[in-house]
Amino acid sequence: MARVFPPLHVGQGTHVRGLTLFPVWVDAPPWRGGSIGAQTGVAVAEREGSPVVGELVVTNDRPGQVLLLEGEMLEGGWQNRTLVQSVLLRPGERRVVEVCCVEQGRWGGSTEHRRAARRVAPSVVGSLRDAGRARQGQVWDRVRRYESVLGSTATTSHGEHLDRVASDAHLATLHPLDGQRGVIVGVMGLPVSLELFPSAEALAAQWRALVEAAALDARLGPPIRTTASSARRFAERIERTSADRTPDGAGFRVCSDRPGISVRGLGVDDVLVHANALNSTHPLLVGA
Repeated sequence: MARVFPPLHVGQGTHVRGLTLFPVWVDAPPWRGGSIGAQTGVAVAEREGSPVVGELVVTNDRPGQVLLLEGEMLEGGWQNRTLVQSVLLRPGERRVVEVCCVEQGRWGGSTEHRRAARRVAPSVVGSLRDAGRARQGQVWDRVRRYESVLGSTATTSHGEHLDRVASDAHLATLHPLDGQRGVIVGVMGLPVSLELFPSAEALAAQWRALVEAAALDARLGPPIRTTASSARRFAERIERTSADRTPDGAGFRVCSDRPGISVRGLGVDDVLVHANALNSTHPLLVGA
């Protein structure tokens, strides 16, 4: 195992409706070897013949590489799903990817999905990292928590809950800063995640999706401001984290589960392209 994170610099947080966001700058060159976000030309479809809950087919129709992120929603098809882990697709590559359902009450529809590149909430991402057979049940349990706070949906749909928070005008006041490539999300007075992107442009492309997903978790607890000192301590722990590297397609995969910190990421050559570190002791990530 080796350290994989470059030096991180955490700025002053902004607090809105129980959500505290801290800008993170990265002491490493940006990576611009691929595209990210909704306009990347990736086609998403059900498995041919008989759809499978836990699998979808993605095809990169672009001439360059495309990065799909852990927790990205793939909506439509027979039910809305989310990617279990990040994927870097080569030009023209077609791959079967592992997904989880985030819409429990629907099974039927068209074979094609749409990619708005929306994201599931950090607490739901945490349940994606359960490697056991209980993973799907954990995801459904965590999506159901929003039903009790925001009201029920016809199909227990994470997407519909995102629609509800998207109209919150307060969230529109949040913006990334110049050169910012990462963000620490604080909920209930504690850091819940730190996510790094390959470039400032990539973060900007995912910003709205990231904020709306984090805002869902902020609705589940008291609106306590997360302090800058706790965010910086969290970043320092992540900087010191070592992780296993395993080859994966065009690059390598990063994985580490240590007391209090769970990390997943992708890299190319010696560059960490994307990583998401979760505070596994956060109340929203402990239990269902």
